[in-house]
Amino acid sequence: MRYGPQNGEEIIAHSSNVGIAKIAEKMGADVYYSFLRNLGFGQTARTNFYGIKKGTLRPTYKWSQFSLHSISYGQEIGVTQLQLANAYCAIANGGTLMKPIIIKRITDPNGKLVEEEAPTPIRKIASKKSIKTMQGFLGKVFEYGTAKRYNNSTIGLAGKTGTAEVKSLKTRGSDKWEYTSSFVGYLPIDDPKYVIVVTYDKPKRKFRYAASSALPSFEKVYQTILDLPDNNLKITYEIRQKNFISMPSLIDMTIEDAKDLLQAKNINYHCETSDNKRIVKTQFPKAGTSFSPDERPVSFSSDKFDTENNDELIPNYIGMSLREAMKLSLSKNIKTNIKGSGVIYKQSLKAGLTIDSEKLLILEARAN
Repeated sequence: MRYGPQNGEEIIAHSSNVGIAKIAEKMGADVYYSFLRNLGFGQTARTNFYGIKKGTLRPTYKWSQFSLHSISYGQEIGVTQLQLANAYCAIANGGTLMKPIIIKRITDPNGKLVEEEAPTPIRKIASKKSIKTMQGFLGKVFEYGTAKRYNNSTIGLAGKTGTAEVKSLKTRGSDKWEYTSSFVGYLPIDDPKYVIVVTYDKPKRKFRYAASSALPSFEKVYQTILDLPDNNLKITYEIRQKNFISMPSLIDMTIEDAKDLLQAKNINYHCETSDNKRIVKTQFPKAGTSFSPDERPVSFSSDKFDTENNDELIPNYIGMSLREAMKLSLSKNIKTNIKGSGVIYKQSLKAGLTIDSEKLLILEARAN
């Protein structure tokens, strides 16, 4: 796809080989090589795990006239997944390359600590300003770039697609090139917790571009992580995006005035009383409670016609605790089933109706 002239942000977002080659050209071979080394490329990662390869990054005196451009978009260079992950960790954490930890701690059979690895900084890779700029660029990849189909506006994602050509070992046929497709990303974008690297080595031709192979896999991996039982990131960020408001007091207002007030505040409501002249005596949630109006509607009703003291009428349960509600149902011999926990906010049989021992009353509760 042709985009015309692009700035640095758009070059990263659209994954422009020509654009990134131009940037490398402006940097020059020596500065670019030094930056790649700072990221940990072309050297063995300083970790507590043996067998780590250093990848391929030849010194500049071994470069050809094409090497600067080729390396800038992923050719003439070999980088391990660990190196990629560690480099992106440095970008995500604000610019500090850390010693990768594969084994955090070792304990004996009795649980006694034998050895423990502490986080160890190696070096700063760039200024805070430069890192902040790069973090912004990587976020734009999801906003409007090559990963826009997989954007998650709730959590916030950052990352980069990568598709590199590899010379085929085949000596015949039209396919002279094979591909390595990768995606590296981190989340959440504003407070990173995870860096994920996905690489496909020589995928089928229709999956050669990272956007159609590594990127969908990245999404599956991070969604699986967020869905783990002890992971509350998704809930935390969903709550952050909700528009919470404070519940007004409706007590002692007329039903009509209470409805007008809630409508003026764009709050959905459920009222148990049809007579607009009656007075509100119960409400859920309580006044001053912070809640999201796009969840379940507010509930309120008038005085219960003294239904709690009338053994022939269904009482109004709104606002009661589970214990209070069950005690009241038992005293009136009302078949009752409660869903949820917390405070009663909804009942299936309207208050004031004559009690029918054959009918089941369903009460719904939620945290107040």
